[in-house]
Amino acid sequence: YAPARAAVSPEGARTIEWFWAYVESLDQGGRSALLEWITGYRCMPAGGFSEPFRSMTIALMDADPGRRPCAHTCALQLDLSLRCRSGEELAALLDEASANRQFHMQ
Repeated sequence: YAPARAAVSPEGARTIEWFWAYVESLDQGGRSALLEWITGYRCMPAGGFSEPFRSMTIALMDADPGRRPCAHTCALQLDLSLRCRSGEELAALLDEASANRQFHMQ
């Protein structure tokens, strides 16, 4: 988790708990879609992720509670707001964000 030790704060621990509850609520297809949205992989590669990023990072951001999660596929990173008000709100934001797979450059 990033920043270092963020998950040990009450807000960080709660956000991480809500995230994993969301993952557990998904069926296999939903988990594969979430993994693909975050990492670009449909399933875990044999032998794990390649260098330079050997694991996925969840970055806990001090951002507006309504801010959608953001995936950085090249860095295997998921940004989540520390200020979501409930697990249901976080789940809805994850559903909305992961359903939008396009990006727009301005």
